[in-house]
Amino acid sequence: MPRLLLTITSVLLTLAIGEGALRLWSFRGVERALRSRSADGKELSARRVLCVGDSYTFGVHYRAEESYPGRLEQWLGCGGGERWSVINAGIPAQNSAQVAASLPELLEAHAPQAVVVLVGYNNRWNMASPGKKRRAALWFEDLILVRLVRIVLAREPGEDRLREFRPDRVTVVVGGAEQSIEVNKTLDRAGDEAVLVSCKGDLAIIVELCRARSCAAILCTYPSPEAGYHSPSQAAREVALELGSPLVDFRELFAQGLKTHPYQHLLIPGDRHPTEAGYFWMARAVGSALVAARLTEDSVQRAALPEVLYPATLFCDEKRILQVTGPPGSSFRALVAESSEPPQSIGFRVLPLADDEVFRKFRDHESLAGKLDAEGRASVALPAELLSFNLRAALVVLHDQQVAAPDLRIRAIAGPVAVPVR
Repeated sequence: MPRLLLTITSVLLTLAIGEGALRLWSFRGVERALRSRSADGKELSARRVLCVGDSYTFGVHYRAEESYPGRLEQWLGCGGGERWSVINAGIPAQNSAQVAASLPELLEAHAPQAVVVLVGYNNRWNMASPGKKRRAALWFEDLILVRLVRIVLAREPGEDRLREFRPDRVTVVVGGAEQSIEVNKTLDRAGDEAVLVSCKGDLAIIVELCRARSCAAILCTYPSPEAGYHSPSQAAREVALELGSPLVDFRELFAQGLKTHPYQHLLIPGDRHPTEAGYFWMARAVGSALVAARLTEDSVQRAALPEVLYPATLFCDEKRILQVTGPPGSSFRALVAESSEPPQSIGFRVLPLADDEVFRKFRDHESLAGKLDAEGRASVALPAELLSFNLRAALVVLHDQQVAAPDLRIRAIAGPVAVPVR
């Protein structure tokens, strides 16, 4: 027993000495250095943009590089001048109070030159508040050794940057470290006026926090045109006007875009989140705001950046082998029918193949499904039973994050293409 007590005392004393040494050594600079690499191991630029908000910032349904923060970093990198790093701190289901509460720590950790804020819609249903932690919990979390261990042991995001999505909690990876929020879903949704008031109060706090750290706060409206997004968007407009903060009006941008583009080009029908092209539009608008705020230089080279990072394509070669492309590692399914008319409806999506006997027989054939390789390519040989048919083929690429609604599982549809008899 005395030996065990001596061992415990020695360990505690060693930890106390280590904690004291780190505090004397000014751990803030060390912490920033440890966080100065992105999730893929690349060193982050000294000039940084921090994007905060909910699923619209996180880039729900899409990969990190296809979210608007991911596309913004690509857009900024096309200028050929000073390189920017963009940190995606969006968390699905997050409300504006939670963003305001977490912002001081994010500002301290990442020291950005600009903060882009898109939040407020979830104020309508998520009533969780940041809350006050017990003094012991706060003391423990503030220990430098605890923060150091969390940074060192943080896993890379990869494909699982959305670590946890429960009815009461959401956990994601932000800047190489996990961040969680509580979710308190209520059946009695807040009205428009309540959402407007709560959003305005929190956005004003966010702007002042940014100004205290000498970084620009860029407020945003929601791109979705539905009525439920009006109040948080109006809050962003009013706070930007009252406090003289830059505004990126996604709502107006998409309203104009929807006059010449179909809804499904910019937004996912029934889901209302942006498509990959929609996220690119958002990134381009934020980039223009950074230029207008004289935070970065403009460059005509950025016009060459493609809207869609991983286009889905389908081609049938002379051997009747289907050649498909899309996002690396994504699941896909090739479908065949004798005709492309009349096309089928899958929820809000349209599959350009007829629901004929061939389609029904081979709809779930295992040889027609697979995963794209590391370069986003795959070859599909048609079953021998189909060699005597004159066919039409289509490609369906699925999202990485699976959801219940069949049409929302579909990321992209390509085709139809003719598959002539050999």
